Amino acid sequence: MKLTRTVRVECVVSKRNLAVLKELLSMYKSMLEFTLNYALENSIKSFTKLKAKMYRKLRSMYPELPSHYAYTVSQDASTRVKSFLKLKKKGLTYTDKPEIKRVTLWLDDHLWKLHGYTEVKIATHKGWITLGIRPHKLFWKYMNKSEWKLSSASKLKINGNEVELVLTFKKEWYKPYELKAVIPVDINEDNVTFKLGNEVYMVKTNFKKIIVSYHNHRKRVQEKYQHKIPKLFKKLVRVLRERERKKNIRYQLANLIVKTARELRAIVVLENLPKKTPVNMISRVNNKMLKHRIYQAGFRGLLGIIIDKCVEYDVPYVLVDPRNTSSICPVCNSKLKPMTGYARRLTCPNCSLSMGRDVIAVINLEKKYLQMRGALPFTPKPYEVGVKHMNPAQRVKPLPTIHSSTKIHKMNG
Repeated sequence: MKLTRTVRVECVVSKRNLAVLKELLSMYKSMLEFTLNYALENSIKSFTKLKAKMYRKLRSMYPELPSHYAYTVSQDASTRVKSFLKLKKKGLTYTDKPEIKRVTLWLDDHLWKLHGYTEVKIATHKGWITLGIRPHKLFWKYMNKSEWKLSSASKLKINGNEVELVLTFKKEWYKPYELKAVIPVDINEDNVTFKLGNEVYMVKTNFKKIIVSYHNHRKRVQEKYQHKIPKLFKKLVRVLRERERKKNIRYQLANLIVKTARELRAIVVLENLPKKTPVNMISRVNNKMLKHRIYQAGFRGLLGIIIDKCVEYDVPYVLVDPRNTSSICPVCNSKLKPMTGYARRLTCPNCSLSMGRDVIAVINLEKKYLQMRGALPFTPKPYEVGVKHMNPAQRVKPLPTIHSSTKIHKMNG
């Protein structure tokens, strides 16, 4: 699995070089608009075909530009056309052709060169110009690690008088260690549960509260301002941070799980969620708000971030079938029944096991993985599981030493 990371670095630009870059951006934009229109009129999505058709025309438009800008413009245009046609097929477009609102200079290995660690050279219509760059912590993090390789392509963003260089680092392999433990992970709407030995950690995400509160706030703003003051309505909606808050929590959770697995030299066992997970979950749901919550929870988004972090930190992971993990007894494989008065607590009519469905899910995930390996997950002795509640940012010491309230559930094997 290939892993990529993008790093933005601020550039220090003189007035002369800034003027040159702005001229270059104007030329690039006109070339991009011309190429985009041609690609849409002739239904060309392939970069190779578009480059072959447009190379001589683009070279004749601006002969003073380095020839490789014809390549990068074609690549940029083909990417925009593919994205636009994909959205149009789903009925999510509102215009006949994609609008070019923001332009970023795409640079291949012939158009830029990193000179040391504090300068970068850019090929322009005025020859090569040198820009200073300001390295930061994230830049050094990937630059100093041998497993991360700097990509030959980069991008240059020009916004007013500010210039940013966007670098891409690639990691093409990961080296998993010898396994000593198993960490099964169950992803839910309002929490993520994972198991270490006989301890189960239930991490609250509060996605339910975040989604409902933002939905209600957005609805109030819409009723009050959308028709009366549309500009103010757009501004108020734009400043909402629901996506950023949920994204931050997901990354906190992924770091918590993956770094713990690396410390304990464990494998992370995850649910193999299908692409249409929300659709499958709401097939029998009539409540509109519950449907909205399920769609906004982003189960596969968190799954993807955890896998991404596993590859980054060389932590092995495995995907198992999540079917019946929260409805089958982990001891006797009987069908569990909900307890009266407890929405998320189940009991077994055969062996009298009584647990929360999230705890049962992680035990069954561990059981499925161990059965795949041919190992027996349970012993005939009484089995106890301690459940600890915590928040995503609670990580000062390794997890087994964190002090919090613990509930013990007994399993009679």
